[in-house]
Amino acid sequence: MDANLLAAVPNANVALGLAATAIALYSLYSYLLPKPIPGIPYNAAAAKNLLGDAPDMFRSVIVTKEIMAWMAEQSRKLNAPLCQVFVRPFARPWLLLADWHEAQDVLLRRGKDFDRSAFSSDLLAPAGAFHIRFKTGDQWRAARKWLTDLMSPNFLNNVAGPAIYARTQDLVGLWQLKEKLAEGDTFSAKEDIDHVALDGILAFIFGEKLNISATRAQIETLQRCELRLDIGRSLEEKYTSFPHGCLHEFLQAASQGTAVIEQIINSPMPNWTFWWMKKTGSYKDTMCTKDVYVRKQVRESVARMYSSEPGEASQIRSAVDHIVRRERMLAEKQDRQPDFDGQQLIDEIFGNVVAAHDTTSSNLIWILKYLTDMPHVQDKVRTALHKAYPEAASEGRQPTAAELVQAKVPYLDAVVEEALRLSPISVTREALHDTELLGHHIPKGTVVFLLANGASFLDPAFPISEKQRSASSQAASPNTWDESVDLRAFYPERWLRNDESGNVVFDPTAGPQLAFGMGSRGCFGKKLAYLEARIIVTMIAWNFELLPVDKELSGYGATDGIAHRATQCYVKIKSIRR
Repeated sequence: MDANLLAAVPNANVALGLAATAIALYSLYSYLLPKPIPGIPYNAAAAKNLLGDAPDMFRSVIVTKEIMAWMAEQSRKLNAPLCQVFVRPFARPWLLLADWHEAQDVLLRRGKDFDRSAFSSDLLAPAGAFHIRFKTGDQWRAARKWLTDLMSPNFLNNVAGPAIYARTQDLVGLWQLKEKLAEGDTFSAKEDIDHVALDGILAFIFGEKLNISATRAQIETLQRCELRLDIGRSLEEKYTSFPHGCLHEFLQAASQGTAVIEQIINSPMPNWTFWWMKKTGSYKDTMCTKDVYVRKQVRESVARMYSSEPGEASQIRSAVDHIVRRERMLAEKQDRQPDFDGQQLIDEIFGNVVAAHDTTSSNLIWILKYLTDMPHVQDKVRTALHKAYPEAASEGRQPTAAELVQAKVPYLDAVVEEALRLSPISVTREALHDTELLGHHIPKGTVVFLLANGASFLDPAFPISEKQRSASSQAASPNTWDESVDLRAFYPERWLRNDESGNVVFDPTAGPQLAFGMGSRGCFGKKLAYLEARIIVTMIAWNFELLPVDKELSGYGATDGIAHRATQCYVKIKSIRR
């Protein structure tokens, strides 16, 4: 054989090997690229990048801390009510739905097509066997049976209301003390609102006589301050800072539980983040503290139940009392021993603490900001309260707990609702099987974000042909919403209308709202959240005038976690003397 030919063989083999390797690598690269769902708009450049939209999203979130704002921006850029983004490498895309009417349909009428997403469940992993993490099924239904009647008017008015009212009185006392110590200066209200919201929820869960309180701990600390010796100025002399109170270990665990979940939510790799966190001593201590304290409260409730006379309803003074009685009743019906010490029951109780606390405190902080920056709204709230509680106003006293839970104050309800609308966290659902959405094929397992900060919520709705909608969506009557008023403006009047008698009433169905979800998987504690917000806002507006603060202290930046949370909340208060 020719020597030149023999020499060429190895070179040819090398070339073939390199070509095969290149082809294999290119095939692997192509295989790992994002796989768009046909027909649904997406960023073409992201589809050609192994990391998809993730780099762009992280650049935005690093600056704004608001992942939901980035998602709404994608919908605007693509000019589409349904679009897709590639956020997790080597995974199927997320769908972003920006249409209120279709979101309603998904939540209310398409339970066989869409359910709670595994994505949301993973983000809430530290909550353990909390019912909101479960798919709709037997385990979820079993957990919800413990909570039956907790949101009934009787329980809310006679148990929850008075407990929350008592804790709100502590906030009034704290702010009167702060006003004196700060000599009328501005101070941060974020921690105070966090504390009173937590105290209110704990009073509801464990009873009004619970002997731990974050707000009282702060009062005790400030009462030890001598004049202004322990109080300082911050941010170039812009506001007065106060020392922090020493919280009970369970209060610290409850606050840390929220922080842990938010850390996972904001992680690019939530499952890995949670795996690592579970190995840390601080996480183990938090979970241990939570379990020990909740079990102690359950045991005490069980002891009270068995020592009371059968049917003695007066002994039910907390959510835990109600839950243990429900477990006893369910056990009798199912012919088994009650499991008061089971981890699922413990997780259910603590999960309600964490979920209710953060969403309520976040909404209250936004309300304070709006009332501070809009004196005319604050004046309307105070006028509405005086009209609703004329005896208290004429007698120069605060409304009682009984008065607060009975009277209706439409304008106050509208203020609470409008603050919720403007501080949205989107709802997610997962396709249970291959289905359709706005005329597009949706593969099983696809996660859909129902954007509560996009078109038809904070921006004018996209024009959508009725033929694109599902049959159930077409059959439903769409909510009408006046888009002529700036949808990004704080305007409580959106939620008010005149009834048949000409009276102004609050209409919770007036427009788009996803703060608590909808349908069977909507937030269980919605009524409690509204009750706590109404009581706390009433007592603040009744007792204090919220004066303007420096612009540097009234920014509207936020972070996304369990709730859409304002990064600043400063107040300058003046007690209203009667």
